Amino acid sequence: MIETANRLLALDPLLEPVQRALMRAHAAQGRRAIALRQYQRCVDARRRELLVEPEAETRQLYRDILAERSASTRGDDGHRMPEGGSRASSVAETAAAPPLIGRDRELSRLWHALATARSGQVRVVAVLGDAGLER
Repeated sequence: MIETANRLLALDPLLEPVQRALMRAHAAQGRRAIALRQYQRCVDARRRELLVEPEAETRQLYRDILAERSASTRGDDGHRMPEGGSRASSVAETAAAPPLIGRDRELSRLWHALATARSGQVRVVAVLGDAGLER
């Protein structure tokens, strides 16, 4: 299904139902970072070709995928997992391509800051230091 969707989008990147199907497929396979990047490709294509934003259904799917990622960094009791916890590590492993090695804590903090900002709380984040390693 993913291969077929990619082929269709290579022919016409404005096929928004195909964009959504591809986002859902990646998210269902645990590849949320790829699903989120697919949304950005959709946004870019629609802005470039039509000067419009994605449809409401596509924007909602994006928010749902983001919310799912944010929830995955919380424990069963709804509180944020301690840094270095297994859930934070799994988020860090799926959050970037190529995967970052040795940056689990930093990436977890960035995802938390993003979720906080999306909830309406203003936050400034600066990323300083050496780059991580690629696998």
